[in-house]
This record gives sequence, structure tokens and C-alpha cells, in this order.
Amino acid sequence: MKKARFLTVIFILLVFVLTACTSASKGTEKSKKLGKAPAIPASVAYLDGEQVYFIYTEISDAGLAEILTQKMEFPVVVVPLLTKSSYEVTSGVYVFKNGVEGKGPLDFQLNVLDNPPGTDGYTPLRRLYFVSWNTGSTAREIKSLADLNVAEKARELTITESTIIANMPIITWPGGSR
Repeated sequence: MKKARFLTVIFILLVFVLTACTSASKGTEKSKKLGKAPAIPASVAYLDGEQVYFIYTEISDAGLAEILTQKMEFPVVVVPLLTKSSYEVTSGVYVFKNGVEGKGPLDFQLNVLDNPPGTDGYTPLRRLYFVSWNTGSTAREIKSLADLNVAEKARELTITESTIIANMPIITWPGGSR
């Protein structure tokens, strides 16, 4: 009787192990068909005073694509057709051209984004607005669109709209993540 129980337990364990191995090998077969996906490096920006992570995938400007590709050590694809994106399908990204040195794309402070995922205005397509501190102003780190607007109204800085559009899906944001 003990031998029969022992053999039954061994049989059940063997079936369990073989089933697990078969499931794992199916996942492996699927992975082999798809290949290994590249890991896209994340970038950091400010949104509503907090740091968020996003990725650059494409941009309409070849010069900025080259800068971003070098900084991230990962290709950012040039897609000139993105410039045809209407305002209704774009959000904003505020890129600093001078001021506080930092890890932004032009070697100054981090970008400032508007419209996180989950809001009516969210879209990964972002129109670039260039921010320059005016002569005589004291540059400081800006972490939100509200603070940016206050500094602009005080004539401390100038915001210049561009026709450059970037595809920048946000990965983490205040209160959420993918």
C-alpha cells in the first residue's frame, strides 16, 4: 500500500513538472519567434512639479534626432511628416535653451510637460516650445507649466513655439504608470 501511494505521488509530481516545462517551452518558442525586443531608455521631465519618465521614439527634426540619439545612445527616428500634426492632437513640451545646466536635451534643465495620461489633453505627440531666460533675469529650475507661465508673465523668460513634433509617450506620471 505504501509503495502504491509513493508511486502515485511520484507520478503526480512528474506530471506537474512536465506540465510546467511544457508551458515554459511554449513561452520560449513564442519569444524566439518575436525575437528580443530592445529596451528603450527612459528620459526624465517635470510635470506638475514632479519628475516623470517618458521615451523619445520619433521626432520631426533631424538635428534634434541626432542630439537625442547621442544623449540616449539609442536611435530616435526622424519623421518629418509629424510636423503635419494639428494642435488638437498634440500636447506641449517645454525645452530650455539656456539657464540652469542640467540633463535636458540641450544640456539645460529637464523639460516641462503638460497633460499627463488620463487627462483630456493627453497625447504622446508633443509640440516643442523653446524656453529662453531673458537677459537680466535670474534663471532657476522650473518644474511646472504654472511656474513657467508665471515667469513668462513676469518677462523673465520667453517661450517660442516651434513646428517640431516629437512622439514622447509618458511611462510614469503623478498617480500612475504603465
